[in-house]
Amino acid sequence: MLSGLIVALFALSASTASVSAVAMQEEEPRGTPMSFDLQTLYFYGEENTETPDTWDAWNHAGSNDDDSDNSFGETNGPFQPNNGGGNRVFLFEGSAPVTEKLLINSELPMTGKIDLSIFSQTGTANQQVRVTMSVGDKQYVAVTLNEQNKNDDDVYEFSLDSSLKELEIGEVISLKVEFTKPGGAGDGYTLYLGRDSFEMSVPVLPPEEVIIPPSQGGIPGEYSSPYANSSNQFSERPVPRAGTVSPIVWGIISLGWIIPAGMFIPNMSIFKPIGIAFLSIGMLVSLSVVPMITNSEGPAEMDLGSVGAAEYTTPDMLASLDATPGEFLAGITPGTSMKLYVTYDRVYTTNIDGSVGKGGQSTPTSTQVIGLGFEDYAEVLADNTTATQRGSERLHLYFSLIDSRVNLQEGHAIIINATFVERCAGCAEVVPQWASYVDEDNLADGSRKGIMAGDGSPRYIIPASAVEVVNVEPTWGGLPLMICAPLAIAAFSFGGWKWKEARDAWIAEHFVEEEFDEDEFDDDDFDEDEFDDDDFDEDEFD
Repeated sequence: MLSGLIVALFALSASTASVSAVAMQEEEPRGTPMSFDLQTLYFYGEENTETPDTWDAWNHAGSNDDDSDNSFGETNGPFQPNNGGGNRVFLFEGSAPVTEKLLINSELPMTGKIDLSIFSQTGTANQQVRVTMSVGDKQYVAVTLNEQNKNDDDVYEFSLDSSLKELEIGEVISLKVEFTKPGGAGDGYTLYLGRDSFEMSVPVLPPEEVIIPPSQGGIPGEYSSPYANSSNQFSERPVPRAGTVSPIVWGIISLGWIIPAGMFIPNMSIFKPIGIAFLSIGMLVSLSVVPMITNSEGPAEMDLGSVGAAEYTTPDMLASLDATPGEFLAGITPGTSMKLYVTYDRVYTTNIDGSVGKGGQSTPTSTQVIGLGFEDYAEVLADNTTATQRGSERLHLYFSLIDSRVNLQEGHAIIINATFVERCAGCAEVVPQWASYVDEDNLADGSRKGIMAGDGSPRYIIPASAVEVVNVEPTWGGLPLMICAPLAIAAFSFGGWKWKEARDAWIAEHFVEEEFDEDEFDDDDFDEDEFDDDDFDEDEFD
């Protein structure tokens, strides 16, 4: 009993320690997160009685921090705890993780200033300062500042050209500052902290305008096509295709009828199993195998590893990508070609108002279009952790409306061939070729844009030349049944004739006719007197 108590106490102690560790890891954010409206990071710190390498240092987007000292500093003098020179390294880690994904303009530098005075009584102090920017464990850029970067007020100005394009939710920017403290008597440094002393501006891009409403009237957490919303005035049109259920059912029927057929069809020797086999094979191939192969057929070289370099991709993969400056979505740059493979079991049709590029102008037009609902990809599109707002938006904006001249009902899937270009000369936006403009306001020749009746959001119409209908049921799909059925009938017919022939022979052999006995006919049974001629009246016969 005592040993059990000891074990329980150890377990409780371990559990308490684990909870404490988790609590330490989940510290509350300290300060204000960076955003588009708050693009400047301010650097703070707090000295203690320990050595400089233990001083607390942090940064966030708040322009003041009551917990911070005004500066870090050391001076070599009597009774000073940190006498002597040497390398000084201060890592100002971000203390307030971003609460939304931020896009960074990597074409512009991060600019900042550091008010740092490194002084020496002899005037020979090393004035070099090393600044390194990182996100998490990844270092993006480092620069060495010299006296040339320093103004008369001992303020270093720096510029960091970084490849950083985005900050995911929960990420922070950290800045490491390194310099050398001189070691002579009276030498030292002062690093001023906070607003107007130590700060850095980050070129955060403005949030993209939400073009297509994220909610389409469906249940939260569930996907609902915008074309299924009655306010958008689309009509649903089912696509007759062999799904997975129907071929399986027919496959079961094709094989399952063998047992009752064997029970109720007379024995026809070898012709009975031959007829059953022909009919079963014909039904199985035409009604089950061919539809299943057709329905599941995909591009022969589908490569879903990297969308930008992939031969083929799918709507759910496209929707999982996010916006990146200078790209359509992450990895899709101008010049990228892509084949989008889309399966469907229903489509939507309507007449949509919009404009068409003609002669360098955008001309008003009304045209019939076919809408893809992407119901086959509902599970991914409904998951906010998998599908991004920008990815889903671009999928519907550029890849959901198709020229009505494409007959989507003859197949089970389509391949959309897209080449990505700059929207117009000098435009930063990247779009598929059918959404290009001649300038900021006018569509390029052949480009068409429609406007949704319900919410007024735009859609770019995919031309027929960019669409290939695939998974088309072959014209020979019914041929196996057409061939096998007559063969089965012939086998059953010949087998039935042979069966009847054998039956007649058996009957002839085993059935004996009873002979007619004339003695059984007694003439006495016929009494002529009972027949009266008078009963026959000639006058009655006229």
